[in-house]
Amino acid sequence: MEPFALVALVVATFLLAGLVKGVVGMGLPPVAIGIMALAMPPAQAAALVLVPAFVTNIWQMMSGERLIIVVKRLWTLQFGICIGAWLCGDILTTQTSKLPSLLLGLMLMLYAVYGAVSVTPRMPARYEPYMSPIVGLMTGVIMAATGLMAIPLVPYLQAINLEKENLLQALGLSFFISAVALGTVLTSANIFRGDTALMSAFALLPAAVGMAVGRRYVSRISAATFKRWFLIAIFLIGCASAIQALRSAQPLY
Repeated sequence: MEPFALVALVVATFLLAGLVKGVVGMGLPPVAIGIMALAMPPAQAAALVLVPAFVTNIWQMMSGERLIIVVKRLWTLQFGICIGAWLCGDILTTQTSKLPSLLLGLMLMLYAVYGAVSVTPRMPARYEPYMSPIVGLMTGVIMAATGLMAIPLVPYLQAINLEKENLLQALGLSFFISAVALGTVLTSANIFRGDTALMSAFALLPAAVGMAVGRRYVSRISAATFKRWFLIAIFLIGCASAIQALRSAQPLY
């Protein structure tokens, strides 16, 4: 992609992704990766999201007084994420395969469907010691295949009945560890390198502007309506990614 076209795509994508996050409090990585993966391999799109993911999740992880409690409770989840990313990192970084784009499309559609279902899952506490490493492993595998960090991580953290402050810090911690693991995979494959890191750092600016605009006007917008259209858009982006992959002449893997 030409440098000017790449800059224009990054600015437009992260403005929109930041706006979504400013209004509904989520959605920056799925929007950014989903849109950019229509114009580039998912691994490159994921690499451009890394610096914003590092910065925003460090802030969220540290914005409370219960980080040590969260780490003690969820360290096996974080360990599982790292192992899953290490085991399956070659899926995302194999840029001659259409499998990452196909899986990304399917995961975006699943993300949209889950977001549209207003049912909070619940899991008995006695299962947590066994489920945390399993869910972490699944999250790492899916992230290593698509670049997305939210599935099944977010539903699981919602299901284990964390207090609000603990949940926010748990999300920040888990996304930060996920970003570190994904960054390690992409760096070892020479996808996240100097020029990509600079462009990813540059993406912080339009993302911050979009978030500021979203937060300023959130009171004038129906958050429920905006979220509904956001999820519809994510679903359609997922459909487009999956169809594009299926029509590609590249091998499945």
